[in-house]
Amino acid sequence: MIIDTHDPSAAPALEAIQVLLTEQSLLMQQRVAGVIADEDQVHLHQFRVALRRSRAVLSTLRRVFPEREGRRFRKRLRWIGRVTGPVRDLDVWLTSLADYAFEHGQALDLAPLLTHLADERRAAHTELLRQMRRKRFRQTMRDWHTFVSKPWDGPDRPWAADLPIQTVVSARIAALYNDLVTTGDLIAPRAPDSAVHAMRIQVKKLRYLVALFGPLYGNETIAPLRRPHRRLQNCLGDFNDYAVQLGALDSHLHANLNTGNIPPVALVAMGRLMGYLIAKKDAQRARFYKRFAEFSSPDSRAAYLAIFGPVVSLRAGTDAPVVSLTGQPAEQSRAL
Repeated sequence: MIIDTHDPSAAPALEAIQVLLTEQSLLMQQRVAGVIADEDQVHLHQFRVALRRSRAVLSTLRRVFPEREGRRFRKRLRWIGRVTGPVRDLDVWLTSLADYAFEHGQALDLAPLLTHLADERRAAHTELLRQMRRKRFRQTMRDWHTFVSKPWDGPDRPWAADLPIQTVVSARIAALYNDLVTTGDLIAPRAPDSAVHAMRIQVKKLRYLVALFGPLYGNETIAPLRRPHRRLQNCLGDFNDYAVQLGALDSHLHANLNTGNIPPVALVAMGRLMGYLIAKKDAQRARFYKRFAEFSSPDSRAAYLAIFGPVVSLRAGTDAPVVSLTGQPAEQSRAL
């Protein structure tokens, strides 16, 4: 595929996105051996970062891709995300717990929990290896790389594939930001954790798009957006980590409370740990409203509008009905 490097913002959307996704596919492939060897958790982390970036682009810019193939790979990459997730969650949990135990002088008292989590992590990695050795995993990796690197010039090539990449990305970023501002305004203090989690996923997708396609707009232009976006995402990420860890700790305690498998001193330490996690989670929930206020401030809204323009719909042809890339009703959008 040929991209006009003199004006990358005018490159056909599909070809420009394929170049980016090919890079992410190669990054995933480069980390597979490290994930299998399991000598450093950074390999799985970087594998999943490249995977999440790929999934974010595939889902948020879906009208650029052939419909049937795009749907198929959204499903297949989601499966890879599921099978790699448990080990990564346990890596984060073990690291956080070890830090907490050291800082609070609880290493000995929490040793049974640390041992239990280490055992769970070994079992999870064994299961991950089993999944990675399956034909399904290997075939998905091969098929995905072929999908993002081959030309799509046939009758199934979507109309949006030939739009300028900056047009498509600007429309989608503007819509995502607008949706997040609306969603965040609706998250009340008593809203369920699931609402916060759903917003975290969308905030992460927006950040991936801004980071991946930022060079189209210039790093200096994008720079003012980064701090409030990063602070909001970190807050939501910490909130989610504490919620996941609380759930895991609660399940472990309920399963072993009356078995005698946990020494009394460890039970007391786990009770203190649960109180700590609850306090941390509640603090992040309270901090969310401040971080969201920064992210959705008049200055931030003006910056997004100046860089990416208003929420728009994109036309599939002069006489065709409006087809929205943004998810906004056509009558509420400015069509291109």
